Amino acid sequence: MNGTWLYQAHVWALLAGLLSLLAVGCVEGDVVLYRDGRPAATIVTAADAPATVELAALEFRHHLKQATGRQLPRKTDAERVEGPVILVGESKRTRELGLRNDDFKRQEYLIQTRPDTLILMGHDRQVFGEVRYDDPLTPEEYIGSPGPNPGFPLYPGWTRFDAVGSCYAVYDFLERYCGVRWYLPGPRGTYVPERESLVVRNLNLKRKPWMVYREGTNYTDTTPRALYTGDRTKLDSPAGRPDLRVMPVEEVLPGRDTVLWALRNKAWGDRFHANHSYSSWEAAFKEGHPDWFAKGRVNKGLGLELCLSNPEVKERMIQDARDYFDGKQPVSTGALGDYFPIVPTDGKEWCLCQECQSKMDPPYDFDIRSMGGKAVIARSASRYVWDFIGEVADAVAESHPGKYICALAYTDYLVVPEDMKRRDNLAVMFCLQPTQTAFSPAFAQFNEEHLREWSRVAGGGVYVWIYTVYPQYRSGGRFPDLSYHKWAEWMRLFHKLGIKGYFDNADGGMVVSVPGTYNHVWPDPMEDFFRHYVALKLADDITIDEDELYDEFYRFWYGQAAEAIKGFVLKAQELYNDPHYKVDGRVQSQGYSPWRDILGVYHGEGVPWEDVVWGSVCTAENLQELGRYIAQAYELADTPEAKARVKLLDDGVYQGIVRGRSRWTPPTSMHREAYAAEPSAWRMRHASCPRVTVDTPGLARVIDWSVAGQLGNFILHTPRAGSPRESFPLSVGTDVEVMHDETYLYLRVVCQDPDTNSLLIDSGAVWAGDSVEIFLDPEGQGEFRQLIVNPRGDRAEFQSQRGERLRSWTSGVSIDTEILPTAPEIDDGRWIVRIAIPFASISGSPPQAGDTWRFNVCRNFRGNYEYSAWNPTVGGWQKPEYFGELKFVEAKY
Repeated sequence: MNGTWLYQAHVWALLAGLLSLLAVGCVEGDVVLYRDGRPAATIVTAADAPATVELAALEFRHHLKQATGRQLPRKTDAERVEGPVILVGESKRTRELGLRNDDFKRQEYLIQTRPDTLILMGHDRQVFGEVRYDDPLTPEEYIGSPGPNPGFPLYPGWTRFDAVGSCYAVYDFLERYCGVRWYLPGPRGTYVPERESLVVRNLNLKRKPWMVYREGTNYTDTTPRALYTGDRTKLDSPAGRPDLRVMPVEEVLPGRDTVLWALRNKAWGDRFHANHSYSSWEAAFKEGHPDWFAKGRVNKGLGLELCLSNPEVKERMIQDARDYFDGKQPVSTGALGDYFPIVPTDGKEWCLCQECQSKMDPPYDFDIRSMGGKAVIARSASRYVWDFIGEVADAVAESHPGKYICALAYTDYLVVPEDMKRRDNLAVMFCLQPTQTAFSPAFAQFNEEHLREWSRVAGGGVYVWIYTVYPQYRSGGRFPDLSYHKWAEWMRLFHKLGIKGYFDNADGGMVVSVPGTYNHVWPDPMEDFFRHYVALKLADDITIDEDELYDEFYRFWYGQAAEAIKGFVLKAQELYNDPHYKVDGRVQSQGYSPWRDILGVYHGEGVPWEDVVWGSVCTAENLQELGRYIAQAYELADTPEAKARVKLLDDGVYQGIVRGRSRWTPPTSMHREAYAAEPSAWRMRHASCPRVTVDTPGLARVIDWSVAGQLGNFILHTPRAGSPRESFPLSVGTDVEVMHDETYLYLRVVCQDPDTNSLLIDSGAVWAGDSVEIFLDPEGQGEFRQLIVNPRGDRAEFQSQRGERLRSWTSGVSIDTEILPTAPEIDDGRWIVRIAIPFASISGSPPQAGDTWRFNVCRNFRGNYEYSAWNPTVGGWQKPEYFGELKFVEAKY
């Protein structure tokens, strides 16, 4: 096989007359399906054909009627048939030819010609019932069931992972030999070349997709029709997004159309699922077994973690897996086919008991600048999580050989633990870093290295979870990800590494929140579905030439406007993927995309996200160039269909760019004084730390802070214009007081917050939520200690030594926190952190009067992604050369 089959459809479309001549001048061995516009063959299925085969026959008949205008006759194997036949699925006639359903492997199918016979069959699930193919749908059926993955049942008992080999054979034949394409859901998204005659000969193709699992969040989603036709303006406004459950039928694209689109492009495949599976344990066991759950934690809306060091938890999990494989209903959620998932909740609120904490490790070290901002890559919980999963897998392997434990490699447990052994019954879904970091060579290397590592230990295979997320939707801007070539690179890498499947998490595109129910993702026709199409084609057949795939799409879809549309897409792709974007004529970053940070804030550069997008990437000149391509496409489009498709791209992609840039207020200057190379752009601040006597050393809560030293105002870390940073007012204030005794350094940090009910608290990666970061460098030589604390008192501790990677630090600190809501007597709510840090964990001995330490305190305010510091640094916070100075002095009473 090779990629040339993609051009066959174009040949059919251009040479319809030649096809008619073929039909007239047939030779021995030809199977004539249509001759001069008239049906010449009969579709034959078993009299008791399962619904999967019935669907295949109906799909074949439907598309050939679209192509020729005439419908093929259809009979069962119990009826007499004369002339050429098309055998769909197993029947008496295929059995006479030695072909049975059970002879095919799952997802395997056959396209074969015999004398006067075309065979289209494969392995089919034996499920029976009426396939309502042409019946009018009720409104409920039309829209599909509400939920994260709504969908229309194609027949009674339908599931998206059904074995539908005969459907695969039909779809492959329609694509390969009839030129049919399914670019978007529904009739408008289907390309069917017209023809008068159809003749085939010498066909013998038996195959299956190379990637066994192929799924995405949009593959069954219901979508507002306005994304395809009409005004999208209100859909881009969060206040105007409607509730799909009550939308009129005429305003909604039917769920069945999307399901059929996915099936026609061979989505899903083998039954596999790996996602958070603990959610139901809390309801089932919390009351009777509170000791099974994470100590010192409360449910923050994502479910409680388990205490994985508790032997009863392990035994109950083993029993849960065995129950599932014995045909019983498990407590854990998400089990499917031969796979039982063990995946922690998404909250990562790890148990604080001593035994669990003993298995926690320092975060995985990586170069934050070259790898894309504060993306969460860690191994802090890898040993803790994977030891537990491995022990369960070992027990299940003994009782249920041939069954699998599956899990995500995700955030805190993304990295393979050291010395992890190989398990043949373990399948792992590795969570790839987001597409916004996909253009970083460092990230690409990271992903490949760790995919190889997981392949070494996961004998049940490695799958990938791909985050196709769009932070620009959440940050008030919009620039499209048309990176189809990147997906082709990924698919070739996956094929090389033997990856078994993928899940495309298109989360954050056109998102609507329905209060009290769920977040619903609207797939965008031009950004999402064509990306899905490319991915599915390559997941089916890796020999396809992706350039031919794209060029074919432009020709079929846009006709004479193809080159203009191709120019638009390539320009948008160039802008999105350019790793060398510039600000003030200077290259700001090397080796990664401007979309690298999912939060939409440039921590490493201090450049506001919108200024980069609209001031540097999509400048007025670039916007005009994109607009010229669209105008040219309208002018060249030579059919009503082509013009409508240009409008779809215009409304759905280009106008979104126009609206995003129109909302941007250009800064007076693009330069950032704080991040200039000259030392004059930075100055050291100084503070005094008085020595005091305390009644209860180490208890910061009961200390008299009236004699403490004051650090002074914090300064914005990311100014928006060319003025000095000090002139930019902060939306929230931060006050810090310091003092010390013979044993401890004491700090009190008071953080104003307008809404303490909405604090973002992340215990797994403390710095990723609202938090303060304290830096101590006693010698002033860059060997610092770092303490990060959030409003709940969770902490992360690191130390840096010259020539070594950042590693864990055991500080021995005492932390007391308090959260105060907004009250009439104060402007804002506050959260307060009181800390006592023993000198023994820092320098071994207390400082003397007159000693100075390099020192800094930084604030991560997630309310509006505002970052401030007592002494702002150049770049990230871990820059000891830009710390301030803390001087230890005697107190003045």
